[in-house]
Amino acid sequence: MRSTIARVLVILWVTATGCTLGSLQQNTDEAITHVKQGRDLYREGDLDGAIAEYRTALRLDPNNVKAHYNLGNALWTTGDENGAIVEYRTALRLDPSHVSAHTNLGVVLRKKGDGDGAIAEYRAALRLDPNNVKAHYNLGNALWTKGDENGAIAEYRTALRLDPAHISAHNNLGTALHARGKTTDTTEQSTEVLRLLPDTAADQNDLGFVRQQVRELR
Repeated sequence: MRSTIARVLVILWVTATGCTLGSLQQNTDEAITHVKQGRDLYREGDLDGAIAEYRTALRLDPNNVKAHYNLGNALWTTGDENGAIVEYRTALRLDPSHVSAHTNLGVVLRKKGDGDGAIAEYRAALRLDPNNVKAHYNLGNALWTKGDENGAIAEYRTALRLDPAHISAHNNLGTALHARGKTTDTTEQSTEVLRLLPDTAADQNDLGFVRQQVRELR
């Protein structure tokens, strides 16, 4: 009886919408193609083209998680913070285990001044992926902004344990340690930044600033 009712409902739905399972699959496949094209355009720096491709993908398949997530990235890059938040949240509604969507949503929320919201997103990402360097580093930044120096230092150290070459984590850890009066540890972090930064003309200003910090801390 139930199977008969189900078949009738499917027939009624197909009749009402004009859709078939075959056309739905075609839409899904076409959406995937548009997402790939959008990704290529994004990498080439054509943000408007990428956004157009992602929106086309979503017209074909509104539940395409990659399209929502990538559209969020593209909108964030153009400065459309509110649009990015909507897309990241939609991606997470469809796939709550999307680590990068949690992390990137946290970045945008912190930029908009929602520190608590950002921290919640970073911690959600770390529950799913405890070794996510980006989430640890950004959580450190958010905690530092809230005045939680110990928490920030712990997160920067974890990020560096996972990625010893993370220049920004070394720099921010040095800043946090300096605020705590740990001059020796701060000098170690600044020296490590000097070692990691490439000695090119483009980095001379950064290098000069760091070298000056090291001299002042010795």
